[in-house]
Amino acid sequence: MQILALFRDYDVFWPSATAQGFSFFDTFNVGVSMMAPSCTLGRTYNFWWKWVFQMLLPLGAVFLSVAIYLLADYMVRRRQLVRVVPEGEDSTAADSSGAVFPSTTWLQGLKTRCWKNAFWLLTLLYPRSSMTALQMFSLQKLDTGTYLTADFSIKVRNPGGKLVPIYVRYMIPGAIMLFIFAILVPAFFFMVIWRNRRRLDEPTTAAKYGFLYGAYKRRFAYWETFESLRKLSYAVVPVFIKPNAVGSVQGSVGQAITCVSVVVTIWLQPYALADDNYVAIASMIGECCLKKRSFRDWHFVR
Repeated sequence: MQILALFRDYDVFWPSATAQGFSFFDTFNVGVSMMAPSCTLGRTYNFWWKWVFQMLLPLGAVFLSVAIYLLADYMVRRRQLVRVVPEGEDSTAADSSGAVFPSTTWLQGLKTRCWKNAFWLLTLLYPRSSMTALQMFSLQKLDTGTYLTADFSIKVRNPGGKLVPIYVRYMIPGAIMLFIFAILVPAFFFMVIWRNRRRLDEPTTAAKYGFLYGAYKRRFAYWETFESLRKLSYAVVPVFIKPNAVGSVQGSVGQAITCVSVVVTIWLQPYALADDNYVAIASMIGECCLKKRSFRDWHFVR
């Protein structure tokens, strides 16, 4: 559903029912638009606001998870109740007033849950955040100057002139965030699994990172990295491939990516459960059929 939602930004004349379906699927791409910031900010809301909020969402999700654990750890240490709980003893302790506080065992469990939630939220926010990071560098040249494709109210360059200062100010952090989403996040997923490759079946490792590899066969434990790069590739297409007056080049490239994904999935069958492989293959074939139908409607409209 996240991938289908990205197709809404492609240069294709989608049928009205298909466009409505994409709008529904975009609910699963957690982003700033879900909070309707334009209702609060009005005309002042533009792409810069959207970019800042969307970039802060994944960072905020990770920092929130870390902050919850650090706060709990501080509160427990402040009571000086952190101790190694002997086997068979209750994992809580009481102070002189009789108030009961969690000890080390509880803190370790909280740390595991915070790690899991941070990774899960980062995975959930990845598709829309990566596309927003990419849109910073999608430009459209017109007679009156060069504009941001995502927001034509923002001029990037005057005709034959230099870049507009406000774009330069956002471009540097934009390049950093693009590097994070395009390179560091998939690499981080890969590194986490690689460092724990010999203890993937241990309860602690499975509790922290199991959702990254638990659905796949062990020899394809890194498949989530492939999925992240696949989502990124779908986001790259409408940003860096320009619209074409003859046909939808963007849609054709997107269809090619889906076809390659279908072939690879059929060949490797990375999911541990056969039914999961069938569902993944069926969904990708559905994407291909959807694009083919939409291309025919697109040419008919032209």
